[in-house]
Amino acid sequence: MKRLLNVYSIVLLFALTIILLTSCQSNQTVLEETNFADAPIEGQLSVRFFNLEGEDKTGDAFLVTSPDGMTMLIDSGHKKNGAELAKKLEDYQVSDIDIAVATHMHIDHIGGYLTLIDHTKINRFVMPNVPHSTNTYQTFMKKIEDHDIPVDYTKENDQFSLGEDISIEVLNPPETELETLTHEQMNTPAYLNNRSLVLKLTYKNHQFLFTGDLYKEQEALLVEKYGDKLNAHVVQAPHHGDNTSSSPSFVKAIQPDYTVISSNILQNKGIYDRYRNHDSEVFVTGVDGEILIVSNGEEIHTFTEKERKGTYLQ
Repeated sequence: MKRLLNVYSIVLLFALTIILLTSCQSNQTVLEETNFADAPIEGQLSVRFFNLEGEDKTGDAFLVTSPDGMTMLIDSGHKKNGAELAKKLEDYQVSDIDIAVATHMHIDHIGGYLTLIDHTKINRFVMPNVPHSTNTYQTFMKKIEDHDIPVDYTKENDQFSLGEDISIEVLNPPETELETLTHEQMNTPAYLNNRSLVLKLTYKNHQFLFTGDLYKEQEALLVEKYGDKLNAHVVQAPHHGDNTSSSPSFVKAIQPDYTVISSNILQNKGIYDRYRNHDSEVFVTGVDGEILIVSNGEEIHTFTEKERKGTYLQ
């Protein structure tokens, strides 16, 4: 009888352990690809970090939808991924984009717009007044002009809204530096990346920080200028999670609960670990597929398109 009681105790202890482990899991949910589009987002803020396919860098593309149904697309990926992005928007029944953001003028951020402008109604563009000399940039601006789309050139301290409940503050680029651009600077990758729009989105008690392709030297200036104002619940790791960016001081200033590395290729495991070491749950589009983050203003829920395999990213 005593032996039977010991067996019963072991079974009960095992069952309690399973229950505790289940209750302690994060609010991350893996959705099968067949029903990923059906995630519960109505009446809430949702941000979709698209996973764009390709052997080379495919760039950034994020769809923000406000609780009242307004849409903002932050960047559009590489030119070669324009049709893929257009199909994704069609799948989510997005026929109008209220605000299209171009954080800066590199091909992996504005390239997809060359397709979208012709196939999707865009009500206005928001971008920094930092031109580029490439054919992609020239075609981009020509298409905007041909389709008569209004453009708001924006800089630090500017603000705009998305729907009734979402406010967006521009933290970068500085206005004074925009006035002193030279032709050589316009064509320097680091200079353009450091003039990326940095947007802080606020919805009730939650903040999202979108950082473009910011480099460490500009991060340092923002940390000095804004300090704790950089705090955000969710951050898009700058420059696709490359080691050009995400300096320790910048990550510490943000203190994100969730970090999204938007890259079809994991750029740097050390940067991934840096955010993890600051107790941030880190997602990588190239590993987790499309990442959906939903907020009701009080709670945040995360959904990933793919189930992560292996133990390399822990």
